[in-house]
Formats: sequence, structure tokens, C-alpha cells
Amino acid sequence: MDDARFASEWLERHGGNAGRKIRLLMLLDAAEYAAITPISTGRLHALAYLADVLSPIYGLDATRGRILKRRAGPYYPDLQSEVDRLVGLGLVDIYNLKPSAEGERLFLDAEFGIMRDRCSSILSNIYMDADFLRLREFFRALAGALGAISENILEEATQADLTWDEGSSGALIDFAEWRANNLSAPSAEILRRTAIEDIGVADEFLTASASLHLYVRYLQRSANG
Repeated sequence: MDDARFASEWLERHGGNAGRKIRLLMLLDAAEYAAITPISTGRLHALAYLADVLSPIYGLDATRGRILKRRAGPYYPDLQSEVDRLVGLGLVDIYNLKPSAEGERLFLDAEFGIMRDRCSSILSNIYMDADFLRLREFFRALAGALGAISENILEEATQADLTWDEGSSGALIDFAEWRANNLSAPSAEILRRTAIEDIGVADEFLTASASLHLYVRYLQRSANG
């Protein structure tokens, strides 16, 4: 089957419930663009989490879902299920699969990357939509910023996020609760305003992308103590 036909049939088949699959493919596409693939399970979920809490910077809405507040950082059960489905569909490749223990619970950790030869036509069709192009810009900027954080401090950096730190102490958290108490995006705005005042750069030149990088650098510095 040629790529164009595969893309058309995939979008038609999943059109009614493809939102999460499309978003996940776009996150993995952004990770490849930022040269952080294969992307680890922890970094992928951190990317999805920060995409949720920092989406207001780009005037975008967070996705709905539940987050498992693991000691190692955010974990979306529904996102991981979609990853598994996309692996089964031959759209995502899996690397370095290994068990990971956390207390008495056992998880499977791995690294992931999109199958570019199968996904190119799908993504090309998706990016014909202006809204998805805007989302791609956001994901790529965030993936590029997150790529500066090394794997060994990723857990600490994610947990330095203010929304994560102040969120419910329960293990399974409904993101709707956090949407109403998002501290991350306002904190990024404060950092942006501080940079404008300290550096003296004109407001219009400190872009949304720059705001993302400032906030992720704050997380990195917090993790490094």
C-alpha cells in the first residue's frame, strides 16, 4: 500500500477518535525534530505534561486526562495506551524495553520514535490544518527546550514545576483539577517579564518560544540545586 493511501485510510479509520493519536504522533515528531529520539518513557510523559501546563503561553488548551503522580514524575495511563496502539499499528518503533520497579509496582520502560516512512504522509495531511501547524510550533519549541535537560536530572526537573509541586498529593490526579490551579504558565510569564525588565529587551521580541525556554531553564537550575 502506498504512503498516501495508507495516510488517507488511517485518518478515515481513526477520524472520530484520532485526537489523542494525532497529538502523540505530533509529540514524537517534535522530539525527532529536536533530536531527542529515541525518547525515553519518562521524557515523553514529561513532554506531554509540560505541553499541558504550558499550553496557555501559546493560547492553546490543555488536553483532558489523568496523570499518575509517580515518584519518577508524571505518567499518563491513557497516553501510554496510545503509544502501545501506535506501536501495534507500525507507526511507532520501540527501543531498549526494560522493567522498572517503583516501590512494589513494576513498570515497563522503553524508548520510542516514530516510523518516519509510515508517518510522513499522515503528518503531512495533519499539518495542512492551520491549528495543527500552530500546535506543531509549540511542541517543537517545547521539545527543543526540554532536550537541554539531561536524563539524570529529568525527574528532579519535572518535579520542580510549580503545578506539579503544588498539585494534589494523591497518586492518580484528574487534570481538570490542575487546569483550575495552573501555576506553571503564570510563572513562565513572570520569568518573561523579569527578563524584559533585567535585559531591557522589547516585549515583542521575547517570544512565546523564549518564554518556554526560560521556564525550562528555571526547572533545570532548580534540579541542579
